[in-house]
Amino acid sequence: MFDEATGAGFDGLVPGGRNENCGAESTIAALRTNQNARVAARWVS
Repeated sequence: MFDEATGAGFDGLVPGGRNENCGAESTIAALRTNQNARVAARWVS
């Protein structure tokens, strides 16, 4: 999960909502996933 307001990526979900852990590894993974989605969207349209 990615928070556009802060640029943070979160580890995932827990029964009560999102896991609030947002270390560098999670943030880098979220940013890279976002980049891949944008590239893929260009191929589809």
